[in-house]
Amino acid sequence: MKTNRDFKCPQILFLLLSTLLNLQAFTQDAFTKSESGTIQLKPNFTAITVKNIDSSIAWYKKTLGLVQRNRVDSEERGFKQAVLTGSGIMIELVELKLMLSPQECLKDHQKGTELLGYYKFGFVVMEFDVWIKQLELLGVSFWGKVVTDEVSGQRTFLIADPDGNLIQFFDS
Repeated sequence: MKTNRDFKCPQILFLLLSTLLNLQAFTQDAFTKSESGTIQLKPNFTAITVKNIDSSIAWYKKTLGLVQRNRVDSEERGFKQAVLTGSGIMIELVELKLMLSPQECLKDHQKGTELLGYYKFGFVVMEFDVWIKQLELLGVSFWGKVVTDEVSGQRTFLIADPDGNLIQFFDS
C-alpha cells in the first residue's frame, strides 16, 4: 500500500462541510423534528476547493465513481465550480482564482502546525477490503494504514485526493 505521511499539513483548508451528504435533503425540509420534538438535520453536500477543477473532476469520477451533474465557469467572478453525485452523495468542487495552499499559509510556522477548520470527510462502505484493493489498483495515495477505531471498533483508512484533501473510509 502506497502511503504519504509527509504532508507539512493535511491540505483540507476549505472543506465547507465535514460529512458527505444525502441528496434527499433537496426534496425535503432541511429541518425535521423527531417524535421527541428535537430538531434533526439532514445532510446536503460537501464543498471542496481544488487547484485544478478538470483534474479533480476526473479523479473523483475515476476514484469514487461519481457523475458530473453540472459545471459553472465564471471568469468574471473568479471561480470554476462542478457538482458531482453518486450513491446518495453530492460533492461540489470549487477552483478559486485567488486562494492559498496550506503549505503557503504554514511555510513560516513550526512543523506540525495545522490550519483551523474542517479536517476530512468520510464514507461508510460495504466491501471494505474490495475498496482498499480497488484504490491500490488506481494508485491512490493512502495516508497511513488501515487501523481499527478504538471507539467504534470499525476498521478505517484515509486517502488523499490530488490536492491532499483527506477522505476517510469506515468498514460497515
